[in-house]
This record gives sequence, structure tokens and C-alpha cells, in this order.
Amino acid sequence: MQPPAARRALAVLAAILLGCLAAPTAEATDVTVMVRNLYVGGDYVPTAVAPSEQFEEEAGKLWLQVEGSDIPARMRLVADEIARARPLVVGLQEAALWATGPKDGAATRASNVRWNMLSILLRELRRRGQRYRVAVNQADVDVEASTSLGFDARFRNSNVTLVRDGVRFRRRGARKFRSQLVFPSPTLGPTATNRGFGSVDVTVDDVTFRVVNTHLEAYSADIRADQARELVQGPLRSRRPVVLVGDLNSQRTQPSPEGDAYDAVVGAGFVERRTPRFNCCFDGDLKTGKWDHNIDFVLSKPKLRLLGSYLTGNRRKTQSGLWASDHGGIVSRLRFP
Repeated sequence: MQPPAARRALAVLAAILLGCLAAPTAEATDVTVMVRNLYVGGDYVPTAVAPSEQFEEEAGKLWLQVEGSDIPARMRLVADEIARARPLVVGLQEAALWATGPKDGAATRASNVRWNMLSILLRELRRRGQRYRVAVNQADVDVEASTSLGFDARFRNSNVTLVRDGVRFRRRGARKFRSQLVFPSPTLGPTATNRGFGSVDVTVDDVTFRVVNTHLEAYSADIRADQARELVQGPLRSRRPVVLVGDLNSQRTQPSPEGDAYDAVVGAGFVERRTPRFNCCFDGDLKTGKWDHNIDFVLSKPKLRLLGSYLTGNRRKTQSGLWASDHGGIVSRLRFP
């Protein structure tokens, strides 16, 4: 007969072995995604459509508005948001670059970069111990013109998809939509907004899923709906799970005779995976206004389990009293079966 100590040891060993045999294998992967419109710092449309004799003055006003929006301080706030949320993937919209050059009517490319929102944000993230790689950088409008301030100014806008360093991904592409709004600018000539999307396949554990990041047209419901249908017929078609993040400039309560962008995406089987709380929009001065609707979304197909979702960008301001952006960020934690 075995001594009591030996019997206890055997019982413990048997329990451990039975526990190992009975333990289920991992059946789910949890992923945090984030969508964040950074706000370029001003509204460029009034400048684009201004009469030629007023163009430089309007361009100067726009530059001063962007300067007053304090891009470096705002990007520090966004970096804090991302560092706290630690998302696996971040979809950014309006990651703008502003540069200056000699006042020569854009004969010389403006190369003195004054603010590069993406570079500032990545630098601030590294300072917080957070490293992300640029998976896709899809540039849309890119224009340069003279201002009343004695220099030429260049504005380039981009949608950027960031993936946490160390996570495997495969870039699927960045393209402009076929359907585009064209501004009839008296000074610049016909100027397309060049909206588009970026697509990347991300692998975590044994799960591979697609993330599509986009910024749909803000000034035309018909063109916006056409762009959404391009997404549905293009990058959103996949045998893998798909997560769509972005500024759709559209919402459920916004009917259109032609069917708006939100309807096109939801009609293709995508389901909202975000908090129902409003996140849009403060006024362009980043001091006034309130959030009273939603145009930024996280949607998935198939319907992934939403473990939690919250907003960012409505708790802290810069020292000068500015919000980080006119939009709020959305953080959603999803479970992939």
C-alpha cells in the first residue's frame, strides 16, 4: 500500500493530466480596432471655389486657420488616445501634410514641410513606447497654390492604416474611386477630391481578416453612394472576415432617393460594431459645437461579437483649449471565431 504522501502526489498528477486533456483549445481571437479622423485643420473648399481675384486671400486665411489649429498639440492628444487603447489596427482619415515654397505659382514644388500629421503622430507614439507600421497610405487631394502670405502652400490629404509593430499583414492595395467629385476652381481648374480606400489583410494567431479604411465624399450623396458601391463590389468582397473602418459621411437616418453610402454597405451584410453614442462633430474652430450624430463607423461582415466599444477625443483639450479633432475616435474590441 502506498504512503499517504505518495497517494496525494499521484492524485494531484492525475488531476493535472485530466485538466490538460479536458482543456478546450483556443477558439477565438480578440482584436481591438480604432478609427480616427484627425481633421486637417481647416476647410479648403471655400478657397478652392473662390474667384481668382480672391483666391490668394482665401488661401492665406486657410493657412492661418490651420496654423491656429495647433497640429502638434492635437497629435499629442491623439497619440495619448492610441497609447491607452493599444489597438491592433488604426484607420486614420485626414492625415494631412502642409508645406511651403517660393511664391512662384507652383512652378517650384513646395518642399518645406511645416506639418506632417502622420510623422508627428508616429513620433509621439514612439515616445509613449507604442510602435506602429504604416500598412497603407492612400493619398487623395494634393494641391499647391499661392497665398497672400508671401509663399506658396501645398496641401496633401491621406487615409492611413496603421498596424501594431510585430503583427503580420499583407497590403492589398490603395486605390482611388472611379466616381469623384470635381470642384470647378477658377484658379486651380477642375480639382478632384480623389477619395479612395486602403485595404490590408491582417493575421493574428490563426485568424486572417481584412481591414478596409476609407473616407467617402462629403459634398455629394450620389457620388458618396457610388463610392460605397465600389467598396461593396471590390475590397469588401472576401471569403475572410472583413472590418470596414472610416468616415462614411453617411448615417442610418439620412435617406437619399438614390440610396446613400450607409445603406449600400449595410445592404451588403455589414453590421455596426461600435458604441451608439454620437461622435460628430465639433465646429472647425475646435472649441464650439457638439456631437449630435454619427458618420464614423466600425462595421464587420460577418457579424463579429462586440466585446466593448467607446469614444475618444472628448475629455482632454490642448493647453490653448482645442479639441484634438472635430470628430471623436471610436475604439471597438471584436471577437473573431
